[in-house]
Amino acid sequence: MHNSFYHVDDTINVKLYDRALVGKLFIYLKRYPYCGILSLALVVLSTALSLIPPYIIGYVIDEGIYKADKSMVILLGLALFGIYTVTMAVLFAQTYVLQLLGQNVIRDLRMDLFSHIQTLPIPFFDKNPVGRIVTRVANDINTLSELFSSGIIVVIGDICLIFGVIIFLLILNLKLALITLGILPLMILSTLFFSNRLRGIYREIKRKLARINAFLNENISGMEIIQLFGKEGKNFEKFKEISKDYYKEQMQATRYYALFHPTTTILTALAIAMILWYGGLLHSQGELKLGILVAFLAYAQNLYMPIWDLADKYTIFQAAMASAERVFNLMAEPSEMARPGQGRQRHHKDYLDDEAGSGVKVSAEEGISIREDKIDKGRITIEDDYTRGKIEFDRVYFAYSGEDYVLKDISFAVEPGESVAVVGATGAGKTTLMNLLCRFYEPNQGRILLDQIDLREYDKTLLRSRIGIVQQDLFLFHGTVKDNLTLFRDIPAEDLKYISKELGLSYYIDKLPEGINSKVVEGGANLSMGEKQLISFARILIYNPDIIILDEATSNVDLITESIIQEATKKVMEGRTTIVIAHRLSTILNCDKIIVLQKGKLVEIGTHKQLLNKDGIYSKLYQLQYSISYIYHHPQDIPKATENFVCLNSINYY
Repeated sequence: MHNSFYHVDDTINVKLYDRALVGKLFIYLKRYPYCGILSLALVVLSTALSLIPPYIIGYVIDEGIYKADKSMVILLGLALFGIYTVTMAVLFAQTYVLQLLGQNVIRDLRMDLFSHIQTLPIPFFDKNPVGRIVTRVANDINTLSELFSSGIIVVIGDICLIFGVIIFLLILNLKLALITLGILPLMILSTLFFSNRLRGIYREIKRKLARINAFLNENISGMEIIQLFGKEGKNFEKFKEISKDYYKEQMQATRYYALFHPTTTILTALAIAMILWYGGLLHSQGELKLGILVAFLAYAQNLYMPIWDLADKYTIFQAAMASAERVFNLMAEPSEMARPGQGRQRHHKDYLDDEAGSGVKVSAEEGISIREDKIDKGRITIEDDYTRGKIEFDRVYFAYSGEDYVLKDISFAVEPGESVAVVGATGAGKTTLMNLLCRFYEPNQGRILLDQIDLREYDKTLLRSRIGIVQQDLFLFHGTVKDNLTLFRDIPAEDLKYISKELGLSYYIDKLPEGINSKVVEGGANLSMGEKQLISFARILIYNPDIIILDEATSNVDLITESIIQEATKKVMEGRTTIVIAHRLSTILNCDKIIVLQKGKLVEIGTHKQLLNKDGIYSKLYQLQYSISYIYHHPQDIPKATENFVCLNSINYY
């Protein structure tokens, strides 16, 4: 049974021929039937052409050179030249068509894999390092590329060549043919011996390469922390150890491979020596013509060479089957839309503004539902009532693994257009609450309702298109400021200009070298935290959501930028359901409702004033933050404030 959320670097034992895997790969080949048939025809033709020259050479020696027939020598020489010319043309066409077929198949496979990865649920990425997933898309796909471009069809050609040569050997001389074929079992045994040894080694090489990729991805992403804490040396030693393991496996493969070819060469030399000895004996007795002996030697060489080639292809097949197993295991991971509780497609209006022409008409049935309503210059309006924005949590329990619940028996309701803050100590479950609302995770127990409908009844893509979230961990793509605002989609320039001005982002954009078309490096490393926050915030506003989640949205910016964002937030929050997650309680004083979480439980709910009067957890948190702020601004009163701080800090928030 297939295990969900497997670790993609797990060792996979796979047979040389796995019928199910080959069937899946063949599906991609069937997309290009004409190319496949043409490739096969060219391989068979080139194989047939390669069988003719040895026979002609032998005939020229016996009937032309030996009998001094110059005209025959010239005629057969020209024929031989013509055959080689045609063979080269066929080989050129064969190589081109095979590569075309292989690249088309691999492109489709890579695109299907990438498309599937984008549909995988967030827990999958929590359990599988990025570097290992990248190995599947890059290295394993490339291994399969070699299988399609120089594996399957070429093997058919090699097999045809072997049978063709054997037929010619038997026709030329039965006794010599039996001697030649007597070496064949030894050749096959040596090939199997080395290939079996190499199979396990290549599997380990792939596993260790995945470790290298994962290590590099993690460390390059965290280079700032590594350099800040001076861990370059320690990391170098770790990478050295991982690289050494990879080096050892590669060298072991090299040793076996270096022994394989000399072994087959010795066996080939033994066969040639026996052919020369016995063929020479037959020739001296007048039982065998010289030309036939020469042709026989050429055919013998042609017999052993495809066997060597098949040995190489054997290792390619082994590597390809292992890669195919990994790739199709990844593709077999259930996507979000395929998991239980996916929900039915909800009927809804097409979002299209006919006057402005800025909307895009889409439907959930198409699998895309991004909203692009007209932006009203008074405020960003909701032009339909599909999602009113009432949110209800009904006895919700959630655990990332097992029964270690991070949310326990959570029940509350948020009315349409209401602003609600969620507060609590680190690890209380605030962000998890929002992840459940976006259906990145599903609750273990209980229900979450949106407008009195269970979230599991909604199409996920449609649901998320109605929710805008500004997260703690900002991510900007490599591109331009405009690309990151629009996420590479066509948005009217006047809408971008309005949003930027309304949010205060235009102040920062105007100072950039190329304005809105200024380059943004990966992760937005060339922008300040405030600029990244504003871009992320504006990105959400452009999508005009019904529900807004601000997850520490203003906690990492300076006071000026925070004031700009908060001013814009007031306009956007009007008429929309807004959920704010913040540690700085001063930013949520005006929220309609405040929810307090402690150890995954909802312990308090009410307005700021109500919770202060209640003198509970929220009141203590507020006093604690006020004391810290007071110490900062009134250092002369540190002794008194510290006394209050120690008292408050003794509370068990966790």
